[in-house]
Amino acid sequence: MNIIIIGGEMMVKLIKRGDKYKPAKLKASIMKAGANSSVANTIVKTIKVKQGMSTLHLRKLVLAKLLKLAPGAAKRYRAHKKRR
Repeated sequence: MNIIIIGGEMMVKLIKRGDKYKPAKLKASIMKAGANSSVANTIVKTIKVKQGMSTLHLRKLVLAKLLKLAPGAAKRYRAHKKRR
């Protein structure tokens, strides 16, 4: 943790995890929510991940696809991600 003083105010600089996008990790997360392998593969292949994309944006894209392809899994995916 780094402490920075700007204009007399102390601020804490947080260092985030530098995870890279891993399709296998996304597939596992989708399947853990209850989607079958075919649905998970379809979603992983159709999601366009761009440099600098936030995890929140990625989750929203996945959720939108899950709602169409596996509504029950979408409900569990949403509930699981809210608890984290």
